[in-house]
Parts: sequence; C-alpha cells; structure tokens
Amino acid sequence: MILSLETLFAFLCLINGVYALYILKNAYSVMREWNPRIIQLNESVEGIDTKDIDSFESDSESTPLIFNIIRKVKSITRKSSDLSVNEIHEVIDDDIMRWEVSLSSSSNNYIMMGVLFTVLSLFSSIPDEPTSKKIEDFLGSFEFAFWTTIIGLVLALVVKFLESLIRKNREEFSYNLVLMVKTILVPSYSIPEVDDKNLGELVLSISKS
Repeated sequence: MILSLETLFAFLCLINGVYALYILKNAYSVMREWNPRIIQLNESVEGIDTKDIDSFESDSESTPLIFNIIRKVKSITRKSSDLSVNEIHEVIDDDIMRWEVSLSSSSNNYIMMGVLFTVLSLFSSIPDEPTSKKIEDFLGSFEFAFWTTIIGLVLALVVKFLESLIRKNREEFSYNLVLMVKTILVPSYSIPEVDDKNLGELVLSISKS
C-alpha cells in the first residue's frame, strides 16, 4: 500500500509541476512577444493611425489574452468616451492576474497533497492486530509521511518563487498595457460613428452659420 501511495504521490506532483511550467511558459511567451510591441506603440503614440491599430488588433487574434482585453476595451468604450486608469485596471486585471492566480493554486496543491498523503500513509498503516510485522510497517510509514510533507512544502515554495518572477515581469507588462489602452485604444474606439442623420445635422448647422 505504501508503494502505491508513493507512486500516486509522485504522479500527482508531476502533473501539478507540468501544469505550473505550462503557466510559466505561457506567461513569458506572451510578455516576451507583446511587451516590445506595446512599448513601441506607446513611444510613437503621436504617429499612430487606424492602420496600426487594426494591424495590432488583427495580430492579437493569435493570443487569446490580448485579444480578449481588446474586445473588452472596445465593448466598454462604445458606452463611455473615456476610461480612468482604475477603470482600465478593472477591465484587464482579471486576465493579467490569471498567471499568478494559477501558480498560486498550483503551490497550494502541493501543500494539500503533502498533508493528504501524510494522513493517508499513516491511516492506511494502522495495524488492526498488534503483530510485530504490522507494527514495523506502521513505524516505517512515518518516513513516507514525513517526506510527503517536506516534499510538498519544498515544491510549494519553488512554485511561489516562480510566481514572484512572473509578478515582477507582469507589473511592467501591466503598466505598459494600461498606458496603451489609455492613450491609444480608448481614444480610437470611443470616437463616435457619424450616421446620415448626424451628418445631415452637422452640415445644416454649418450652412446656417
């Protein structure tokens, strides 16, 4: 039974580790690809035209996170001509923080697995009869119970460290993204469309003046 628990514990730790590495890879991949482009747009904000924005929006379709943020901004700015920095954070933070939330969950998973398998190993080894062999097995289970707790805590700390690395890079990425939304996307998307009625009223007012 102890061997079976060891195998199951190792398998679950491996699955959780692969998940954490996938989140880490995805985060760095998105930030490495898009942060330079966002910085470039922010630095050339005066020369940005609709073609540049359309090109950026079209390219974002390959990256769900960026595309989803653009979709949200476009939807909100149709109802409001301006967004404050705090309002922009409310729009994008759920998407941007998803990496850290996922890594935090992965870290918590390691702690829970360590505690769970500690309890399981002790509970499954409690002898129903006080024979010397079963008592020996029960005492031997303490070693596995001890190591599952230690391994769970160590792996949780490793994932927390990875989370801190993501946080440091995410803060810069978030700042640049908020700046782009505030100075480029919001002014572009919030320009009201001129229909025939509004155009007629505008021409009439000009002719009267």
